Amino acid sequence: GRALGALRDPRFRLYSTGVLISLTAKSVEGAAYGYVVLLVGGSAAALGVIGFLSTIPNLLLALPAGALADRYDQRKLLLGFQGTSMLVPVSLAVLSAADSLTVPVMGALAFVGGVLGALSFPAFQGMLASMVPRRDLESAVAINSMSLHAARFVGPAVAGLLLATGGPTWIFVVNAAGFPFVLATLVLLPASRTRGGESGAKLGGAISDGVRYVFGQRSIASLMVLTLLAGVFATPAVAFMLPAIVRFQLDAGGGTLGALTAAMGLGSLLGSLALLILSRRPNKGGPILVGYLATALAIAALGASSSVPLSLALALVGGFAAVLFIGLSTVVVQSMSSNEM
Repeated sequence: GRALGALRDPRFRLYSTGVLISLTAKSVEGAAYGYVVLLVGGSAAALGVIGFLSTIPNLLLALPAGALADRYDQRKLLLGFQGTSMLVPVSLAVLSAADSLTVPVMGALAFVGGVLGALSFPAFQGMLASMVPRRDLESAVAINSMSLHAARFVGPAVAGLLLATGGPTWIFVVNAAGFPFVLATLVLLPASRTRGGESGAKLGGAISDGVRYVFGQRSIASLMVLTLLAGVFATPAVAFMLPAIVRFQLDAGGGTLGALTAAMGLGSLLGSLALLILSRRPNKGGPILVGYLATALAIAALGASSSVPLSLALALVGGFAAVLFIGLSTVVVQSMSSNEM
């Protein structure tokens, strides 16, 4: 069917397989990182600082990272950035095994990982968009979103099992072991298209061109602003404050954290299935706004909840709504952007 049309392309199937394995491994660490911070003596305030350090690169580097992905071979960029990123969980695993892991070290490595992730994101998005015909772009975005959130559903369960049986070191080992899959996938894919003779242009000019283009398109500019707000205020709260909410507000432990994160992942997976249908809808503005507002309300209510069952329900709703907002926004931005951008 049209909803799965992107899977007809063998390059996209290869890309999706490698990314799914890598994302699953990454979600294992993502689900447990904040809890490990608490295990090594961190506080709720420390989690907030580490969340800030991890996400602020997305704000500071979004424009230069986009300019890099626009002008250079995205595959080579990703090989460099992802190869370097692998050193972060390797370092964490070695330090954890040596019982030398500290809160400042985890904060510093979270920042490094955030920088490399911010630099990688536009290149990943660009490769996704260039890998399939424009008619299959909505299908590709939806399938990519489903892979991401399937990983987020499986990862927390694996993280909870590893924390209970093997300890924090194995969390980082699993993440490190996922990188070779995406690196092997990138090696097998052909070089991506660049802007030819302009590939050596100054990044300052490329950034200016990008800003002018975005703010010349009202719909794209509006979505960029909403995504920026969500990235600054929502992502840190979910990714890093959830362990503190579980430990200090719900008075629970790693099992509840795993269940809460898995509920969010299940909601995300269900949202991805809905995205396969809604991505074909001509007017996507309504579902995007509903997803944005529902996500905000679910996060606020989760922060105030002292009931585990209610928190699980809110995590499910929040995961579902967030995928609708992010996935549909991605479809709109990529389908409206010109080939030059």
